Amino acid sequence: MKRMTMPAVRRLTIVLAVLGPLAALGAAACEAGAPRPAPARPLPGPARSGTGSLRDALIGPADVPAGFTRTTQPPTEPHRGDPADCARRLDELETLPAAGAGVTEARVVYATPGPFAMLQEVLRDYADGRAAGVVTAAGAALARCPRFTLSYADGTVITVSVAVRSASPERVTAAVTAQATGFSVAENLAVCRVGRVVVILSHTGPEPPDLAETERLLGVAVDRLRQQGFTGS
Repeated sequence: MKRMTMPAVRRLTIVLAVLGPLAALGAAACEAGAPRPAPARPLPGPARSGTGSLRDALIGPADVPAGFTRTTQPPTEPHRGDPADCARRLDELETLPAAGAGVTEARVVYATPGPFAMLQEVLRDYADGRAAGVVTAAGAALARCPRFTLSYADGTVITVSVAVRSASPERVTAAVTAQATGFSVAENLAVCRVGRVVVILSHTGPEPPDLAETERLLGVAVDRLRQQGFTGS
């Protein structure tokens, strides 16, 4: 996880946006509790495990709330985590490319100009069947890291807190906050699995985002995957 060179609230928002995978405590199917209605590893071509493209399964501009437009994540700066293992695990889960052969990834980021808010969706297709094990390992990391700090060369310290709202074999939701002097940002996290594809949805803003809207977006994400043929156990 790395801090962006931006105003304080925007920095905190992006810090939270890369925390999404911490909420991944379990995976089976994404149905339970979900209403129906950039870049890590580049995809060299259409990433497929169903009949369609993983990239085409990403949430589109018509799916997001008014005011959000597609964007890319800004350049990042190194940090020092305390405990160090928490920051390292977060880097491996989100900021760094998905590791290992047989894994493809697609992601998309939307943001508002002000007050700054962000939506990030990450899809990871594990052709080798590792999806459930990956999210279980992420859950173990969450259990060890309910609170930690990130420190930067200019003296900025960000305190991150993670609280699981609900956890079951089917899906997990969590609330995450990032706080620095005079600023606080909140995030809703939702994680589930559609077959061998792991879905990580981060919904972040200067105030706690609407939980119902986060749930709606997760339902849209699941629908789009199924429309592209990504199904299975």
